[in-house]
Amino acid sequence: MKKLKVHGTRPKNHKFPLVSWGIRLVEWSDISHVIMELEDGRIYHAHFNEVRFEKLEDFKKKASLVHTYEFEIPEELYDAMVDWCEGYKGIKKGYFSKLFGALVPHLARGLFGVYMKNLFVKGMEENAICSELLRFLALRFWNFTVPNMPHQENFSTSDMMKLMRSNNAKELK
Repeated sequence: MKKLKVHGTRPKNHKFPLVSWGIRLVEWSDISHVIMELEDGRIYHAHFNEVRFEKLEDFKKKASLVHTYEFEIPEELYDAMVDWCEGYKGIKKGYFSKLFGALVPHLARGLFGVYMKNLFVKGMEENAICSELLRFLALRFWNFTVPNMPHQENFSTSDMMKLMRSNNAKELK
């Protein structure tokens, strides 16, 4: 078995983290970003127009880890997941249009309990937001039970934290 961690984060040492503030306001959340930590201390995440691996220590210089969940998956799924992540990393396009497109569905969900699709979605072929990326990994490699709603492109950072709890991941922080 291999251990994974999922962290809910927000920026630190940034005077005006406008995107983070906007995400936290719309989601009514204390986090604006989610990352996955591998056993080797690297993290994997979608950050703006880039999906990348990064050293956790480097990431912690610019972000605070607010929530941490830990769980295990079989080694063969872990290896397959890392291979997939290696193939998916790199520059993507259209992040801000996808993020902007999620605004109306998030507001409709928060205010009226209505689930809508993201009108600006282009699929994960061209881009992914952080929570959508981790939702995909949870569904494909972690054997998690993942709800159909909200739609994958509108899956929020708060939804990711709920997903961790509902699949009995161990809450560390």
